[in-house]
Amino acid sequence: MRRAVLLLLALPLILLAEVVPLAGPLSDKALVLCKPSTGGEIVAKVIEPGEVAQAVADLEELGCVPLVTRFYSIKVVIPELPEYDARIALPYSGSYITPDGETIVIPWQLDRDHMYAVEAWSEGDGSSVGVAIIDTGISVALPEPMAANVDFESGIALTTYVDLLEVAGYCSDYGTVNLNGYIVYHYYGVNYTFPDLYFKYCLVTTDIDYDGTTDTLVFLQTDQISDQIGHGTFVASQIIGEINNVTMIVYDSPLMLTPVSEVNLEEPVVTGVAPPRAENRVVVVPIKADVHVLILFGVGYATLSELLSGQGITTDSGIYLTNVTMLNMFDYYTLTAAGQYVAQLVLEGKVKVVNMSLGGWTDLSGYVDSCQSWVQPMVDVGATVVVAAGNDGIDMGVINAAYGYYNVPAQCPGVLPVSALDSSNSLAWFSNYNPAAFGAPGDYVLGLYPKGSLLGDMASLVFGYDGLGNVLAYSSGTSYSSPEVAGAIAYLYSLGYSLDEIIQNSYDVTIEGVDPYTGYGMPALGRILYPEEPVVEVETVTVSSLQIPALPLLSTLLVVLGRRRARK
Repeated sequence: MRRAVLLLLALPLILLAEVVPLAGPLSDKALVLCKPSTGGEIVAKVIEPGEVAQAVADLEELGCVPLVTRFYSIKVVIPELPEYDARIALPYSGSYITPDGETIVIPWQLDRDHMYAVEAWSEGDGSSVGVAIIDTGISVALPEPMAANVDFESGIALTTYVDLLEVAGYCSDYGTVNLNGYIVYHYYGVNYTFPDLYFKYCLVTTDIDYDGTTDTLVFLQTDQISDQIGHGTFVASQIIGEINNVTMIVYDSPLMLTPVSEVNLEEPVVTGVAPPRAENRVVVVPIKADVHVLILFGVGYATLSELLSGQGITTDSGIYLTNVTMLNMFDYYTLTAAGQYVAQLVLEGKVKVVNMSLGGWTDLSGYVDSCQSWVQPMVDVGATVVVAAGNDGIDMGVINAAYGYYNVPAQCPGVLPVSALDSSNSLAWFSNYNPAAFGAPGDYVLGLYPKGSLLGDMASLVFGYDGLGNVLAYSSGTSYSSPEVAGAIAYLYSLGYSLDEIIQNSYDVTIEGVDPYTGYGMPALGRILYPEEPVVEVETVTVSSLQIPALPLLSTLLVVLGRRRARK
């Protein structure tokens, strides 16, 4: 029997968060562009998915073939700190003694009562398994040893949508631009400063909000594998996160309100379910597929240089673009290209598992198109496609039946949707369900944001920093429970386990047996590798018709301190 000791290092009390979608006016909607064959201004309509067919029919009367783009969003839960609001919370990070006697620092999501990962890393021989992460990219400035387990060479940054707009003749201006030092207002409600990076751009002028004025849209995609948002890097850190030379912030109270000092940790901080210390059995491949959109309402510019000079105000920190709003999304065409690219990686043996922490709502036509175009090619070649269930806090099956709307890719055939759990193994308040194939920790999990990234700059619940200035912080969302499952599956694949064996031995954390809330359960590594080990008995309470496990505050503290009761 393997034993490990968990010592209390830090016990921050995290407060109730708000759901903030990485979205905007185009998210979960369709943009229909039409360039009349007789000439004239481009016509655009931003519409609800169910209105696509009628919009296309209306625009075809203008003598053109409309270009329909469905947009999908990244959705995460941005932790906030409402003053004195302590209604939720108890993530923690602690020192953990490995079976080899080494001390490391791990967050709660990896301990024996959750993903049960540490002991599993000492298992025997295995082969390397690749996980493709279709997301916002992965930072090229990662700490060691995490950086060694990113296969940048097999990855790609796609510019599919911008290239398509240019070929189709929708761009009044097209080219490559470096916006380093330019500052824009982000839809999140914060300012974003562009990094030193070149983007392909397409500028489109049209009346996007139907008020009789001309608006300017600038679509941006880079062919460099990088991560300006931070989402893809945080996702990767849930799989392979292992960070040396961390400076931990010490706060004045468990509320994490005021930092008072710093501590340089001698121990590595491990956030990933299959980090490099796990014999390098899991590598991740970045597939950057996002698109940035700059929107200027009421002013139509023919070129990007006119916009930059006409709206720019020089500040101490850079050039601020007034009245310009920035959005971040995924589009149908780039995701289709990503699916096809990953399918080829699978055939080449470089990838076996895929993680997609993105999605959006669409009608039946969008559901069929998206599933067939950017999910099915990966499923057809045998990839295990793991996806986030979404953060709307709803029963997806009920929405589908009542309104005919589908959450893609969470409801696509052949995928494994993952719901999010909190530290008591209860279904997180924001998590979607039905369907769910698995559940995994997703409420205030610890991970890594790149230095200078949007989410990194926004992080309020900061654990510390590495030597490169990257941010270790707590964040939430099914976006982060999904890669924990993807990483666990990839690690078990490396040891010769099949998906059926993983399913059969996953840990029931809600209702016994397969259920719509966590599916087959949590694929906790130690429970699958060491089924004879004693585990914690979880007390259940009834909430409406759903039985959700719950641990009171005292019980959670006892778990932290290592007291466990064997399941009867």
